[in-house]
Amino acid sequence: ENVGEADITLERSVFKLKGTLNNQEFYKEISIKEIFLFPFSPGKHFEIQDGKTIYRIYLDNAHEVTKWMNALRIIYQMNHSESLITQ
Repeated sequence: ENVGEADITLERSVFKLKGTLNNQEFYKEISIKEIFLFPFSPGKHFEIQDGKTIYRIYLDNAHEVTKWMNALRIIYQMNHSESLITQ
């Protein structure tokens, strides 16, 4: 069941959710530094786990789920290739 709506942002080290959850303002940052891929269903949704809480994200344009997963994978590779260079 739908429990809220949020704007989502994917940055180099965090995934941000800002909107409403259960009719209350909601803001969450989830570290993605060690996340290669979220569980997802192409053309439907993806899921983000934060501790015991799992957020299932349905995009306005469901076909973009795969684009988000590709971006996450690229960010992971960028973060880890830099750490290999600096070691």
